[in-house]
Amino acid sequence: MIAQQEEVERRGIMVFDDISRMPLYDESYTSPMTTIILTRQGWLRTECDMRPIVFQQQSIAVITPHRILCVRESSDDFQSTIIMLSATFMDRLRHLHSDTYRSIMQFRGQPNLQLTAAQFSTVSHLMSVQNDVCRQNSHVQSEMQSDLLKILFQLLQEFSIDNQHKEEDTQPREELFNRFYRAIEEHFRESHEVKYYADLFGLTPKHFAAIIKKQTGIKALTWINNYVMIQSKSMLRHMQQMPIQQVALQMGFTELSAFSRFFKTNAGVTPREYREQIK
Repeated sequence: MIAQQEEVERRGIMVFDDISRMPLYDESYTSPMTTIILTRQGWLRTECDMRPIVFQQQSIAVITPHRILCVRESSDDFQSTIIMLSATFMDRLRHLHSDTYRSIMQFRGQPNLQLTAAQFSTVSHLMSVQNDVCRQNSHVQSEMQSDLLKILFQLLQEFSIDNQHKEEDTQPREELFNRFYRAIEEHFRESHEVKYYADLFGLTPKHFAAIIKKQTGIKALTWINNYVMIQSKSMLRHMQQMPIQQVALQMGFTELSAFSRFFKTNAGVTPREYREQIK
């Protein structure tokens, strides 16, 4: 998987057809890439931002960057097609094809969409054409890739409207949660307190926490702590030469002792013990 990600970074966009196995991880992780998963058959049981999602046959999932992911289990007959978009490619979309970029990012709140047979056939065909374009060496390759993504996500927006009937009163809560999650990504080094985020949205901590709990079933503080833990574990694992004191500072802790207490409370071991375990 690491080798695939490195290749995607080099090429910008890649299509992996007939994926029959997904890497199973013992713990959650985040990826800087955008991943589009079309499940052709079987099923894949995952968690996205700590919420369980099962990718069923004839479903498409759009996993935007920096989501908290954990792949739990897959069926023996699982088969999918995956499109991966590098952070650099997405940044180019944001500047040159902003409408397509916005369409992709709109799937943050509802990453998985079940398709009808006709919709699945259309999406499958588009992904096959994208695969053909990715194999070409054309001076207009990037434009063709972007155009195909635009068509794909315009269709997915229409399919989503046709297939899903959301209750109107849940939409403001969902929007607040999405803004909250983006705020955690941006500000988690500055504060780990619910009050800080409630203030960003002009709400009292009690009211803000109640909305997040009602929408997601998970406490606002748990969302913050879990995101900090994911980032902490990633740095401890992948930056072995970085002193733990520096990791603590990167995570917004001015004192190593406070970081160690936080880490042990949430992981059951100290940062030093965790690093020893993964060597």
